[in-house]
Amino acid sequence: LLLWVVHPWFLRFTSDARGYSMVLLCMPLLFGIAGRALQTGAWRWWLALAAVQTFCFWSYFAIFYVLIPFQTGLLWAVISASNQNNADRVVQSARWLAANLLSALVIIQLMAPLLPQLLDFIRASGSQIAGRVGTEWWQDAAAYVFTGTPWNEWSSGNPLSICLSERRGIAFGIAIFTCFLFAVLLLTGALRAARQSQCRWLILPVLGAPVVFIAHMLLAGIKPYHWYLLLYYPGCLLLAGMALQRMQEAKPRVLVRAMMLLTAAGFISTTAEKRTALLEHPIEPCRESVALTRSIMNPRHPA
Repeated sequence: LLLWVVHPWFLRFTSDARGYSMVLLCMPLLFGIAGRALQTGAWRWWLALAAVQTFCFWSYFAIFYVLIPFQTGLLWAVISASNQNNADRVVQSARWLAANLLSALVIIQLMAPLLPQLLDFIRASGSQIAGRVGTEWWQDAAAYVFTGTPWNEWSSGNPLSICLSERRGIAFGIAIFTCFLFAVLLLTGALRAARQSQCRWLILPVLGAPVVFIAHMLLAGIKPYHWYLLLYYPGCLLLAGMALQRMQEAKPRVLVRAMMLLTAAGFISTTAEKRTALLEHPIEPCRESVALTRSIMNPRHPA
């Protein structure tokens, strides 16, 4: 939770009047409700999962990059559950299917009328985000996910263009060490999930979803904005949490707690400059943003 609330992306997007804030609310709910559905098999959890999934899709269309691997992994968990017999697996598979059909019916009713506008938007914006993903993009992507701050400078001479590569001395060392610790937490969490049969399905939505997204962008010749990776950050935190839980079970406890405090202190220090900039300066002129998108998203716009 600490790694989430001090991350600059949390400050930037949870207060945003767009679908990002709703998705960031619903992503943890999806994982939690899915876990309860697998544990209990009760209808109420499957129906709750359908409701949250529907709201996610309605809030932000690109969530399908997460939902497809998520539901595939969830079905895998139902089918491969070692604590259930074949009859229980059939029942739970039927409830999984019913929940997804119910969600699909509502989504089609809500979103189908928007398809013409979506196609117009894709045609109009395709040239704006076309490009080649190079080394700098990957550097910034990793830095953004780990610290909410890009690695490379994005606007020369702009005092708000904060980046990790421009830091010097101990600040640069702390930033590198923080990124390294975060990567270790992710790897440790992924290995723990892979070794536990009841958690193995999480690999698909947490690691598979960003792979599918980036592969699609590369094949389509699109250079995505880095904040599109925001959808996958809650899953990264889930793996980090599993790693921290594993650390708490290790000994000696004093050393483990010292490592956890060191990780938290490094993360807070590394993200402090970006958080301060976000607090003191507005991000987007919302009125102008609405004016730019109205002609595309509103079919009754006079233009």
